[in-house]
Amino acid sequence: LVTPEVDLAGTPLHRTPALGAHHVDAVPLQHSTVGDALRIYVNVDCQSPEHNGASWSTAYRSLNEAISYMAGLTRNETAGASGLEIYVLENEAIYPHYSYASDPKSATIEVPAMQSGLPLLIKGGFPTSNTTDNTTDDNSDPLTYRSVIDGNPDGDDRSEGLYHCIDVLAGANVTFEGFHIINGNAAGEAVRLQGG
Repeated sequence: LVTPEVDLAGTPLHRTPALGAHHVDAVPLQHSTVGDALRIYVNVDCQSPEHNGASWSTAYRSLNEAISYMAGLTRNETAGASGLEIYVLENEAIYPHYSYASDPKSATIEVPAMQSGLPLLIKGGFPTSNTTDNTTDDNSDPLTYRSVIDGNPDGDDRSEGLYHCIDVLAGANVTFEGFHIINGNAAGEAVRLQGG
């Protein structure tokens, strides 16, 4: 069977639906202001029904969608902020999204330029204990708490890996910090899809 990438209305799915699952509307993201930064929290295994990204206990479930949200914030919406941040809880499988339906190996975590012009920090390596302690944001330790972007979580052969685990688009000002990025397979001659 082909894994569906969109629901019946054409809305992209951020996770593969399980047999018998039904589609529910996405929870709108809500950033929090921490110092002079705007922040979204991500935990792909968050069980809260209010997973809006505003705290560790209500962390959003999709890194790609958190990036898209931050990219869509305007200069007016970010007035007074000096930067954008996405904090990611430890997890062994942070999945990229499909970017080209014709080739599943083109899935990627795509980072476009931010409309606000602000830099984006995407920081991983936070322990799961943070979900019960929302006051803790300075305990990233990626060697102990692994935030893994895996380009081949289900494959046994290296050639099954994604071309790019991360794709930074022109004009993006982004820093990835505290991630383990593994099992990509940028092999081929096409620069956009396979090179580099």
